[in-house]
Amino acid sequence: MKYFYGVLCILGFLLPYGAFMPWLLENGPDLSLLLAEAFFR
Repeated sequence: MKYFYGVLCILGFLLPYGAFMPWLLENGPDLSLLLAEAFFR
């Protein structure tokens, strides 16, 4: 059971970055653009 929760922990860490990394690679580390797209669109 310990390994199952370990895998879930790793997936919970990596999956959100799967959505964020393409945006980051396209736009770079522009915090103002990130906030504008996240909250004002």
